[in-house]
Amino acid sequence: LSRWQEAGLLDAETAARIRAFEEESPRGRDRPGVVEAGVYLGLAVIAVGVFVLISTNWEHLRPWARICVSAVPAFLALVVGQVMRVSATAGMRRGGTVAWLLALALVTTTVAIIADESGCNGENIALAAGGVALASSVALWVVMPSHAQLLGVEAAMFVFSVAVANRAEPGTAGMPAALGFSLALFGIAGVILAEFDVFVPRTLARVMSSLGVVAGGFFAG
Repeated sequence: LSRWQEAGLLDAETAARIRAFEEESPRGRDRPGVVEAGVYLGLAVIAVGVFVLISTNWEHLRPWARICVSAVPAFLALVVGQVMRVSATAGMRRGGTVAWLLALALVTTTVAIIADESGCNGENIALAAGGVALASSVALWVVMPSHAQLLGVEAAMFVFSVAVANRAEPGTAGMPAALGFSLALFGIAGVILAEFDVFVPRTLARVMSSLGVVAGGFFAG
């Protein structure tokens, strides 16, 4: 409301009436319902099913099947998330953000499996998965800047930072230093962008980015 007043789009009297209306409105009208809870339960079942299938049958699967185990659910989660994103119901839109968060995890897993089946070493697998996770999370956040997508970006930044740190010589101070500097740089960038209202939701962006700065300083130190 303040920004709209400063831009001349809203007068002070109208802004005051809107504030009064919102203060008197009953809370909790938009709480998660049965359908939304069912969506979360379904996504959890999918995630657990993929994990169980991979952990119990991995050695018996062909390379293409190993890739499909995570690639197919990732694609379906993206489609479901998009369908729910354009829904008129707030609960369904929230469910869509969680579906995309699951899709991000599955896409990252798929890339790691592809790199592993291609014969890449562990460092390159981690770097490929981390890079794709970071790029995918930012793309999903741009399309739907929500709390779930912001958490996905932060998690991808951490995964990418760990992958970068793994490039350093094992057992030396280079690994924690690389991890620390990478986390700190991501955190500083996040804080700056949050203060300019670019990295939103702003409160969560501030908290997570600040944690990145602190964690980065700790590991580097």
